[in-house]
Amino acid sequence: MNKDFKFILGVAIGAAVGAAIGYAISSGKKDEWLDALEEKAGKAKNDLEEVIDKINTSVQGMVERV
Repeated sequence: MNKDFKFILGVAIGAAVGAAIGYAISSGKKDEWLDALEEKAGKAKNDLEEVIDKINTSVQGMVERV
């Protein structure tokens, strides 16, 4: 893909995301959307913390063996 196409695609995606956010904010379901987003962000944070803990445990095990 050439640079012009990538730029136009990026602008179009940004406009679509902006329109979706604007619609969500102006609709009556704003609170529902924000609650769902907060829940998913919390789950993602917990999943990331679990992965980091597993990595730390693995690294500690390797250090102890060395």
